[in-house]
Amino acid sequence: MRKLLLLTLALVLSASALHAQVPADVKAVMDKCSAAMSSPDGVEYDMDMKFSLGFVSLGHSRIIMASKGDMFLTSMSVSLADDALSVISGFDGSQSWEVKHTLKYDTIHIYNGKRDLSADDNKGIDFDVANEYKKAKMKLVDGCYEILFSKPIDKKADIKEVEFKIDAKSYQLRQMKTAAKGVKVTMSLNKTKKGLSDNYFKLNTSQYPNAIILRD
Repeated sequence: MRKLLLLTLALVLSASALHAQVPADVKAVMDKCSAAMSSPDGVEYDMDMKFSLGFVSLGHSRIIMASKGDMFLTSMSVSLADDALSVISGFDGSQSWEVKHTLKYDTIHIYNGKRDLSADDNKGIDFDVANEYKKAKMKLVDGCYEILFSKPIDKKADIKEVEFKIDAKSYQLRQMKTAAKGVKVTMSLNKTKKGLSDNYFKLNTSQYPNAIILRD
């Protein structure tokens, strides 16, 4: 019985250690970055995003993510060989909407209430990542903290590694890299804007006079 109790205690302590391998100094840097990148008056991130598979570039896009309370807006634009595509989605506090724009036509989808939209997963940056991975390594390089998170707690998670580059003085996020199923995504921050009006998140259909409008 004593051996069984000792074995059980060892297993419990081992499991607890798995969730406590992210060093406290890493969590402290991530908390400071979250504070520097947030604002109760709303915040907008303007970023460039690049996709690659090994050494092969799969393209690039510009993405804007903004949020204020429950409201959010996400805009992603991609340049193609013979066309351009942009998807803008948002929630203004009462209705969700999504605009798909190409050089050929526009489609606007309007929903009552809040919905999970195709771009909704990108409405914000996950600064709570320190609680989602078992391990993290941090080093100071050219005035920036480079933090690599690995071994996600959720074994089914597609993203196995996340890397942040954070300015060591301002704690502003400079770059974030992820890898999932061989595809690497690099997001580089161009600028941050704080203080957004509620109208920022409202759909302006007059910008798309020839759009097909669908309502649910």
